[in-house]
Amino acid sequence: MLLNEGDQIGIWYEFDEQGNLVKEINTDEGYTFGWEQVLEYCEENKIEVTKGYVKGGFQTTIYKEELEGKKVWVISHLLSPILIARKTLDGTTGKILKTEEVEFINH
Repeated sequence: MLLNEGDQIGIWYEFDEQGNLVKEINTDEGYTFGWEQVLEYCEENKIEVTKGYVKGGFQTTIYKEELEGKKVWVISHLLSPILIARKTLDGTTGKILKTEEVEFINH
């Protein structure tokens, strides 16, 4: 499965041409506060997360990142027609590490 910025979540499997499993990749390693909890956080905080492609405007984005050696989640969502909130959550505890507000310029 992929999050809306293309980040892989869950366990991914690689197979050889004969169909034998050759590699298993846990893309959630180091994230005890997982993507399900991130979605719950969004729901509890009334941050709209849409499924599928949205044409035009701004869509909430969620992605993984490593910040100062720490696994984090970054959520960007629209506060008003001209303002985006960017929240960085600790990938282990879910604690908010940083909140920023950024101007949204819709081209």
